[in-house]
Amino acid sequence: MWENLSRLLRGVLGCYLYDLHGVYCPVCGGTRATVTLMRGEIVRSGAYHPLPIFLAITLLLFVFFWMRFLLHRGKKPSAKTVLVFIYMGMGITLINWIVKNYILLGLGIDILRRLDRGL
Repeated sequence: MWENLSRLLRGVLGCYLYDLHGVYCPVCGGTRATVTLMRGEIVRSGAYHPLPIFLAITLLLFVFFWMRFLLHRGKKPSAKTVLVFIYMGMGITLINWIVKNYILLGLGIDILRRLDRGL
């Protein structure tokens, strides 16, 4: 089921930056990473794009802290904490984008295509 969803989304949402200019966009691999994460393939998901794993962990942490706040009147997450997580996600995306494009342009290795073939 997840494989069919991945194929459908890739066909509909393909990466226009990659198709037009031959470089990855900052979120290239994000859909495939999300689909593989939902299938339980954590390592492969991280290889496609690390952001969905970060977002899943962040979501679990915030649910835990909010439940603790609501049930036990503990300390609720502050706006500063939320901002730190947003900046961390942006940093992960930027670093991933730079590294993947270096591998693509500098070394001539198309990582996402290799992952699609199972290498």
